[in-house]
Amino acid sequence: MKIRSIISIAILCLYSGLMAQNDPQIMSFDWKNAKWEAGTMGDKDTTSARVIRSEYVIEYHYDDNGQLERYFLFYEKIKINNNVGLERYNTLEVYPGYDEEIPVFKARYIGKDGKTREFSKSDLKKIDKENENSYHVLAFDGAEVGGIIEYFWAKKSYTNLYGSFVLQKTSAPQDSCTFSLITPINLRFRSKSYNGFPNLQETIDSTLKIRTKKAAVANMPRLEKESQSYINKYLQRVEYNIEYNTYNATKFGSSTQNIYANTASFTNKEKKTLSTLWKKMRITDRMDEETKIRIVEDYIKQNIKPINGYVKGMDLSDFKDIMSSNYANENGYLRLISASLQHFDIPYELVCTCDKTEKAFDKDFEGDNFLDNFLFYFPNIDQYLDPSNVYNRLGVINSDFVGNEGLFLKTTTMGGISTFMPYSKTIPTNDYKKTVHETNSNISIDVKKMTADYTIKTILTGYTGTYYQPAFYYSTDKNKEELAKSMVLETQSKDKMTSWKVENPDPIDWYVKPLTITTTISGGALLTRGGNDILLQIGQLIGRQQEMYQKTERKLPIENDYARSYSREIVLTIPDGYFITNPDDINMKKELKMDGQIKAQFSSSYKIEGNKLTINSSEYYIDIFYPAERYKEYVTVINAAADFNKLTLILSPKK
Repeated sequence: MKIRSIISIAILCLYSGLMAQNDPQIMSFDWKNAKWEAGTMGDKDTTSARVIRSEYVIEYHYDDNGQLERYFLFYEKIKINNNVGLERYNTLEVYPGYDEEIPVFKARYIGKDGKTREFSKSDLKKIDKENENSYHVLAFDGAEVGGIIEYFWAKKSYTNLYGSFVLQKTSAPQDSCTFSLITPINLRFRSKSYNGFPNLQETIDSTLKIRTKKAAVANMPRLEKESQSYINKYLQRVEYNIEYNTYNATKFGSSTQNIYANTASFTNKEKKTLSTLWKKMRITDRMDEETKIRIVEDYIKQNIKPINGYVKGMDLSDFKDIMSSNYANENGYLRLISASLQHFDIPYELVCTCDKTEKAFDKDFEGDNFLDNFLFYFPNIDQYLDPSNVYNRLGVINSDFVGNEGLFLKTTTMGGISTFMPYSKTIPTNDYKKTVHETNSNISIDVKKMTADYTIKTILTGYTGTYYQPAFYYSTDKNKEELAKSMVLETQSKDKMTSWKVENPDPIDWYVKPLTITTTISGGALLTRGGNDILLQIGQLIGRQQEMYQKTERKLPIENDYARSYSREIVLTIPDGYFITNPDDINMKKELKMDGQIKAQFSSSYKIEGNKLTINSSEYYIDIFYPAERYKEYVTVINAAADFNKLTLILSPKK
């Protein structure tokens, strides 16, 4: 959800004497003569492919009518070192701009023998996909290992006055990488580089009447993907946005006032339009604040359907059109909830943030680049509400925002004018004790039939239920049964589920009451014979667990969506005439400590009373972020659960 400053083109346009007299600079891009190169590593190169040279350009340009346009240019020269690299790069995908045009395109293949094959725009094949943007494909026919693929192409994009450009690749290292931001001389942009890319340096060409901000780096390594880490936020990139128009001395910053006007300021006519909606909520003054908030959120999300895009003749952020259609876009949801909170005198702050899997929020970069998503924060009860997801409820927000910083906007009134007063702080990590996946299992064995009857009760709270509660509510009875069965561990899928029951799937219960699924199962999937012994794969009752192994040194930190915990109890009725020969295999304990505190742990223990074996296992991750240097300790905790999953108890006959 993005609410940006609406900058009139009149503010940005040039006076007629400075309107475009030349084509955009990218139209005259020169890739020099065709030349085969070995790259910086030469014969020692062990990568599948290497980008010998890359250049990326973003250019703002006035057309002959004084309208500002934005172009992108992509140039890459890639040496293919093996068949993996050949498969990755011998097909080029080209995505045209909003006008479906590709104003500039050239490509060529240079063999190791120096022979060159040229490709032009006519060699592109258009690909149309239903409900997706069309694109073009070029196959470098005849390309071989050892050869070089080289191309450049451009597109015209929407004239957003801000953006982010990622330069580093996960597929190949780059010997040389250059980025340029070209703008008309009257428009000055701010920029900031991240993750090691140099900051852009500006030059001015008074003859061409342009500003160029540029930086280059040599030997940019490939950044490899690693398990449980958000690689995109660590790639070298540049953020940029409009700062100043020297023609009319207009300065641009963040859009706090504009956000207030769009989300928190409502006319009496707009409020009257919602009066019927508010009456139906049946909120009374005797209700506490949390109850009021839950009623507002639930009623709007249950009765107003979400829609993306546009509906002809309607503005689904406008209250009149929303009430007549019962549909709203993301901005419509934001405005509906905001107006309702104000009507019922519920104090709140609006929070602007971004997706932590893509980039960390930077409070020091002025502008709108990081103000992508919106939340409501209620200081009196210290809880957050996510207006963008109709399945979330108070206390559970999109996990992509948990632990990221945000810009908090608190309403203030001065001189009769209301606006937002901004401040920054971190959206806190959720409490791991309130996001629990609990299982309680009881199992008994029929020795003669070699079958087991067992009951598994699964209790999900907090983020563990974010998928399952809505899924159970909206599913048919048949699908609910399949969903309950899917929660029974994959090994027992060979066994038969004889009964199932689901509790608290209704929206009013979402993240207030735990979702509880009780299943009874019968079969022999967990049992095998080993001579006179019975082998019971009891560890599989906790489900398949993730295992983490990495041969190379860990470079990226470990990151999780949210803090979480697991609680498992297994009660086994030991068959008459048998005893467990290896109970101590159950005892396990692995932990990760930071600053003297346990931050992650897996433990399991047991007790035997009469013919009952009771196993208790707990696993928790208090934080969502663990530094790379603690990777080995973290892995011991993760893999301990996987080791428990493989646990087999040996039941031997008593002598």
